[in-house]
Amino acid sequence: MKALLDELTTFVGLLSPTGEILYINNTSTNATGFSLTDVEGKKFQNIDWWSYSDKEMSKIASDIKSCAAGKRTLREIKLNTKSNGEVWIEFSLHPILDETGKVIYLVPEGRNVDHFKKESFLIKKSLDIIQTFVGILNKDGTVCYVNDAPLQKANLTKEQVIANKFWNTGWFQNDSNLRHNIEKYCAQTAKGQIISTEVVALFENKKARVRLNMRPIFNRKGDVIRIVAEGQLICFES
Repeated sequence: MKALLDELTTFVGLLSPTGEILYINNTSTNATGFSLTDVEGKKFQNIDWWSYSDKEMSKIASDIKSCAAGKRTLREIKLNTKSNGEVWIEFSLHPILDETGKVIYLVPEGRNVDHFKKESFLIKKSLDIIQTFVGILNKDGTVCYVNDAPLQKANLTKEQVIANKFWNTGWFQNDSNLRHNIEKYCAQTAKGQIISTEVVALFENKKARVRLNMRPIFNRKGDVIRIVAEGQLICFES
């Protein structure tokens, strides 16, 4: 088993149900600079990989507790390494059960996504220069990213938009029917449809006609995971 784990290109380990490290593979030790001797027997949340943040250590402790109860974890977190500093990984934690259904081991796994995060940062910086509205929504219509230009034109801050439903943002507060339609467009796009329509939104405290395009983003399985919304200003209404 250990020989097999050492051949994997992802960070993989084996924990007790209470979070003590029983094993980590060579990819983990080579990438972080911490040997198995450095971490074996220690609580997973207390090792130097997470020493940059007490909050992150507490989150991992909570993940371990949830996993020991049978719940899986999947999220992106930063990992501390000796040679490259902090790097982003896609972190997962899942339980291994015996024949009676009892959790006997926890398996942490990490996939290096640092280059994707850096590329994403550069893309977002580029989008912030673009005057066209570009937003990324979750499937339920919650805004998780929007570029700077349309915020400035509508006198909005990111705090007023991020984590809010797209149809409840300041651009559409002038018309309850429009908010209803935007909600409907989000639901349709979440099912895989492409939306292209004209709407009247608020920019610079004035009503403006906007070409709104909404497209789904699919994962490799063909499931919709995000929605991209794009708005192009046509003209201001007189």
